[in-house]
Amino acid sequence: MNVLRLLVPTEVDRSIYPFVKPKNSFVITTNDQKEYLFEAKNEEGRKRFLFAMKLMIARLASKIIVGDRDVFDEFFTPMGKHRDRGDMGCSQSPVVEDDSVASGNVGSICNAIVAPVNVESGRNEELWGKSG
Repeated sequence: MNVLRLLVPTEVDRSIYPFVKPKNSFVITTNDQKEYLFEAKNEEGRKRFLFAMKLMIARLASKIIVGDRDVFDEFFTPMGKHRDRGDMGCSQSPVVEDDSVASGNVGSICNAIVAPVNVESGRNEELWGKSG
């Protein structure tokens, strides 16, 4: 909840981080002005992780702004709200327990985050006063 920015560093202080690969790294800046440097496995992994994080943060913010009560189940319930992934428009297999960023399965994380957004993008009746 404290994330302020997700950035790709333009330069890295080698006295603090002597072994970091700048093209694989990213910085998370918090609202209390702390910066945390992370390094992904490769540049593609960094891009995918940053995309997924930005999308997740945007989704959380939009659900809070519009007052969607599903935000609690989706973001603050351990193991999340269990839904049939077939109704989310996800073309790939559902995320399984051992999928994680650490195991290099960032694609499945992106799919798990993007799929609900794709389904919700068809819902505009609440915003525009249209009925189903």
